[in-house]
Amino acid sequence: MQPVSLSARHKEDQAFSLKSSDPGEQGGQDARTNDVGRFGTICALLICSMVAVMFIGVFLSIDLADVVALLFVAGMLAFIGALLAFLSEVFIAVKTLRIGMK
Repeated sequence: MQPVSLSARHKEDQAFSLKSSDPGEQGGQDARTNDVGRFGTICALLICSMVAVMFIGVFLSIDLADVVALLFVAGMLAFIGALLAFLSEVFIAVKTLRIGMK
């Protein structure tokens, strides 16, 4: 007799297959996951660019405040996009969670 695992993941694996039977659903999941990474990467690049522009402005004694502000706002918009994409992933995961009492 095998030991019984009471973990939620084990129960879910026993009850349902981890792979979706609908191939279109899997493609949609990949696209949503890519959105989180894409927005996060864009955010990081914009914020790093902002810091670089700030240093360049100080070293060259150039007023780049408008460029810094633009990069900061764009970076924050990308960050908000990443958070919204992640939040939608969380909602989808919670909605599709199939653990319950039998």
